[in-house]
Amino acid sequence: MWSDEQSLELISLYQGKPVIWDPKNPDYFKKNLKADAWSDIAHLLEKDVEECKKKMISLLASHRREKGKVKKGHSSGKGGDEAYKSTWFAYEALAFLGDRNNPRKRLNTEITNDPEQRASTIAENDNSSEFISPTGQPPKKKEIRRK
Repeated sequence: MWSDEQSLELISLYQGKPVIWDPKNPDYFKKNLKADAWSDIAHLLEKDVEECKKKMISLLASHRREKGKVKKGHSSGKGGDEAYKSTWFAYEALAFLGDRNNPRKRLNTEITNDPEQRASTIAENDNSSEFISPTGQPPKKKEIRRK
């Protein structure tokens, strides 16, 4: 069983290890560094790694729920005094996550038959080493036969 104080300590240690939670961190996709970070957290809390991960997953789910309630409360047209304000103990402690769960902006990968627009797209992506034929189609790949 986790006390509120232990949970807040877990959150604090988690925040100090952005390799675990920050997709913009250059080491975010390095599993061995994530495992090391979780081991450090578990050691400091004198708990098992899996127990710490499980608790953090639960806290993150609760935080998403509370964020949704706050967002829904603000968009409902209620006045500032009537808008939902979270009273959950860990809501502010997890505020560092910000909009981590929002989807990132995507590149426009739309293919066009307009030669002027295609030329501007090629110019915008000038650092690309991929060959694009005048028809806008990628080169045909060679078929590899396997025995």
